[in-house]
Amino acid sequence: MRSWLPQYEGDGYVHRQNTRSADDRNLPLTDIASPHELEHAARALRAVAIRALLAQFFGRVSSWLRNGPAVEAERYLSKASDLADLERRLVEAERRGLLWGRA
Repeated sequence: MRSWLPQYEGDGYVHRQNTRSADDRNLPLTDIASPHELEHAARALRAVAIRALLAQFFGRVSSWLRNGPAVEAERYLSKASDLADLERRLVEAERRGLLWGRA
């Protein structure tokens, strides 16, 4: 597996892997940046990754909050056998708070 991220080896310094795959043999080795620049780049990469994970998490939570109660109410109302049963279920769902997202 190719890893382009800096590796921590336990000595307090960030080291780059020196192993090269067959695909990389024709590419020149770049000089390792100063530890300060490397740390800055690693922090920037970490911030981007965390921001993407948080956006995905909050997107799923907001989707669940928008659609969760509606799905539950639709499931309850879809079990009605006829129009009278549907009306009774609508009144019951409104009393229980299923239609407005209050349980």
